Amino acid sequence: EDFEQGIPCLSWDPKGQWLAVGGEQGGIRVLAVKKPGSRGGGKGFGR
Repeated sequence: EDFEQGIPCLSWDPKGQWLAVGGEQGGIRVLAVKKPGSRGGGKGFGR
């Protein structure tokens, strides 16, 4: 599933690290992170 911001869901790094991706939404840079085992979960931060 995609985030409401339109950012693709991220996969969990085997090393146990957070994977993050940046995207442009409405001129705002958005950063999203996803926890392991969560479906479409995560948080969006506007910068």
